[in-house]
Amino acid sequence: MRINIAAFIAGGSLLLFLPVVPEYWRWLCAASIIISLLCVYLNCSFTKYRYASSVLLAACCFALGFAWNADYAESRLNNILSIEYEGKELVLEGRVNALPQSSPSGAKFSFDVDQAFLGRDRIESFPPRVYLSWQPAWRNPQDVPEVIPGQRWEFKVKIKRPYGSLNPHTFDFERWSFHQDFGASGSVRSGKLLLEKEIGLTEFALAMEYLRWKLRQKIQRLLPKEARYGGVVAALVMGDQNAINQEDWRVFNATGIGHLISIAKLL
Repeated sequence: MRINIAAFIAGGSLLLFLPVVPEYWRWLCAASIIISLLCVYLNCSFTKYRYASSVLLAACCFALGFAWNADYAESRLNNILSIEYEGKELVLEGRVNALPQSSPSGAKFSFDVDQAFLGRDRIESFPPRVYLSWQPAWRNPQDVPEVIPGQRWEFKVKIKRPYGSLNPHTFDFERWSFHQDFGASGSVRSGKLLLEKEIGLTEFALAMEYLRWKLRQKIQRLLPKEARYGGVVAALVMGDQNAINQEDWRVFNATGIGHLISIAKLL
């Protein structure tokens, strides 16, 4: 069993050393798995070599591991924003699908896109999920509306592919966006609220995000406005790390307790 697990991990790791996902990986993996299982059957039925079946099963697990990671990578890469729309202002219609990162300077949130328009032309192929930032207009301060999970919005945004900083020891936004399946990121120019709440009876994940938002609001109401560690309290209670100041993170990491805040999201 341990050999098969190691083979599965090795197969998945092989993809990390390739510059691109192979074009015919599905056929190659399917053929490898079928041939390996067929040889295992023949060995058990006729030849019965001692270690042959173990080697063949390990080869099958190796192909499964490669196929697992190749399918994951290909699905993410297919959702990346087309280069022709980068840097352009688009109109997006969809829903807020997760707890936003809210602060006095604006809001950052995940957005499920149902429709995208360039001018009056609808874009047929567009990433289903993007990460948006809504900041007050420069020289014209205004309060950004409260962004709540389950709301349906129509946004005018300037969109781009997810890019991260190459500086060492900094947050890798591009890698994080890849794992979260964000095909693009952008800044909101203006927004129009279409529906205050649109959560279906079977959309349990979205309903849970809405309940988490209500819990965060209650925590913020109960704590004094000048509370130094209000964001830390929210992080420990409900796993919301977005409200923690960067200065606090540096203190936690320097004192060796940053992992306590990080694992709170898993509890």
